Amino acid sequence: MGEASHAAEREDWYQRLISPIRAALYANDQPQAAAALEQAWAELDSMGLAEDQHEMMGYVLSWYEFVKTVQDQPIGLAAEQYRRTLERFTAPACTPAGEAQRRRLEAILRCTGRLYDCADLTRAELDQLLEGLPGLETDEFLWHNIAGWAFANRDVEMLHRAYEVMLTEPSNLLGQAKWQRVNIMLLLVEGRATRRDVEFTVRNMRVLPQIIEFRVRIWPECVRRGLTDDQLERQLDERYAQLRQRPPVPDLEPRTKHILS
Repeated sequence: MGEASHAAEREDWYQRLISPIRAALYANDQPQAAAALEQAWAELDSMGLAEDQHEMMGYVLSWYEFVKTVQDQPIGLAAEQYRRTLERFTAPACTPAGEAQRRRLEAILRCTGRLYDCADLTRAELDQLLEGLPGLETDEFLWHNIAGWAFANRDVEMLHRAYEVMLTEPSNLLGQAKWQRVNIMLLLVEGRATRRDVEFTVRNMRVLPQIIEFRVRIWPECVRRGLTDDQLERQLDERYAQLRQRPPVPDLEPRTKHILS
């Protein structure tokens, strides 16, 4: 099977199986997420895929199992799941395509380690995981996660690279909000952020996981730099309550490659 056929098959699989999982996670609907994952695993084993495709997609499902399990969990339980998933993502894969996917998801997972009180990834380790990855400079999801690591570690170079990917390869799912997230991170690290930037970011958050991460990872830095006040904190709390009570399922956005910067 050629690469074009592989890509088309992956896209079809994502739309049919991954989209329901993501929708349930965005809505914070744990039972629906568990059911969608169970269905995806069952279909994966019955699709008759080539070994490399089966292995790659199995890694993707393992990632979403991790996300489902740690959502709204105390740090201790989330850390335990992090360590179990890391064991899965550090064992060598059986196929070259599977190995590339494994390294990609190991990098993504380890970029989140600090959030679960686990060992942080070093820049040298990250560079090693990224070396030779296919499609590296257009992998929006990978750079979305690298940006979080770069912000925590004040790595301006990697934040700039993430910013460029978000600008030139915007996701068709929450692309504007994802770019704004990286933008505020970069502005904060470089000392150029204003209260208006923070307020704009709060207004543009569309799903619960985004605002949870913002409160944990980005808001404290905004406070430290004197960019917040009581009114802005109320806006943040109100936005959190809105998304918590009525979690929206974001629609796919047209791929215009245009970000409102």
